[in-house]
Amino acid sequence: MRQNSDNKINYFHIFWILLSFAYLIFQFLEATSISPRLLELLDGGRIISDGGLPYLDFWTMISPGIFYLISILNHDLLLIKLVSGLNIILISVCIYYLSHKIINSEYAIYPSVLSVILISKASPWGSAWLISLLFILISAIFIFKYLENNSEIKYVIYSGLMIGIASLFRHEMAGFIFGAFFQAIFFMSLTHPNVELFSKSKRIIYGLKNALMLALGLIPLLPFAIYLIVKIPINILWDSLFISPFIIFREHGNIPFPSLLSGEIFELWFAIIFYSILIAIILLVYFIVKNVKNKSLELNGIKFWQLLMVFNICLNLFNIPMIASDYWHFLPVLVCGNIILFLFISKILNNKIQYFFRTFAILLLLSTVLLPANNKVKIDNYIEYNKIN
Repeated sequence: MRQNSDNKINYFHIFWILLSFAYLIFQFLEATSISPRLLELLDGGRIISDGGLPYLDFWTMISPGIFYLISILNHDLLLIKLVSGLNIILISVCIYYLSHKIINSEYAIYPSVLSVILISKASPWGSAWLISLLFILISAIFIFKYLENNSEIKYVIYSGLMIGIASLFRHEMAGFIFGAFFQAIFFMSLTHPNVELFSKSKRIIYGLKNALMLALGLIPLLPFAIYLIVKIPINILWDSLFISPFIIFREHGNIPFPSLLSGEIFELWFAIIFYSILIAIILLVYFIVKNVKNKSLELNGIKFWQLLMVFNICLNLFNIPMIASDYWHFLPVLVCGNIILFLFISKILNNKIQYFFRTFAILLLLSTVLLPANNKVKIDNYIEYNKIN
C-alpha cells in the first residue's frame, strides 16, 4: 500500500511539472510581438553588432552582457525567446535542488513549479535579470557543495565565477549577492572543525583567505571589464552603472508596495503572494533560532548554513524592489522566497492534513496560472518586431 501512495505522489508531482511547462509554452507562443523593454535591448544589441559600445553610443543602466548576447543571437526574436525559455527551465531546476536540501522531498517540487509560472506570467523574454538570477542560483549551489564536501575551496572559486558571470547581466544583483556570500563564507570558516585549535587571529586570517577565494573567481572576467574601461570614459560608466540606477532611478522610479486593499484582482493576488513570502522570510530567523535552541538544528551545521544562505539571498535580492516595487522587480525575491514559504508549509502540516496542503497547493498554483497579468506586467501596446527590424 505504501508503494501505491508513493506512486500517487509521483503522479501528482508530474502533473504540476507538466502544467508549469505547458504554461511556459503557452506564454512563449502567445508572445508574438515585443514590448518596449525588449525593444530597448534589441536596439542596443543592433548597435553593438554595428561596432558601437554600450553607454558611449547609447544610454542604458543595464549591465552590458545582455546587449552582447542579443548581438551574438543576431537579434533573432525566436532565438532570444528560446534562450529565455531554457533559462526559466534551468532556474526551476536550481530552485528544486536548493529546495530539496532544506525541505522534505515531498514538498520540494512546489517552489520549482511555482517559479516557472511566476516568471512566465511576466513575459520575461530577453530579460537580463533572468540570466543573472540563474547564475546566482548556480553560485549558491556551489556554496552548498562547499558545505557538503568538507569546505573544498574549489567550490568557492566556482561560486565566485558564477557571480562574475551574473554581474555581466545585472551588476547590482550580483554585487549584493557577492557581499552576502563573502560574509557567509568568512563566518562558515570561523566555525569549521579545522580551526578549533587556532588562535582568534589565525581564525580570522583563515576566514578571510577562504572568503577572498570568492573574488578569485572573478579574475577571468577582468579582460572584459578592462576593455570597457579603456574604451569608455570612467565618468560615463560611473553615471550609467551606479548613479542612474541607485540614485536617479530610486528617486523617480519609486513604486509603492502592493496593497491588500486594492480593488484590482491581480494587485490583490500579487499582494497576497508577496506578503506571504515576505512573512515567511522574516519568520525564518525565528525558525532557525528556535530549532537551534531545542537541538533539532545543529548550530553551524550544514543545514543551519544552508538555511541562512537562502535567507541571505532573499534579503539581498530585496534591494531590487526597494528601488521599484512592482511585480517585475519583485520576481527574483518571489522566486527564491517561495522556497522558504513552502518550507514553513511543509513544517506546519502533518500527515493527517496532507490533503489540505494539496488543496492549498492547487489553489495557489492554479490561481497563478489562470489569473491574467495586468498592464504593469504585460504591456499591451506592443510594437510589431517585423516593422522595425
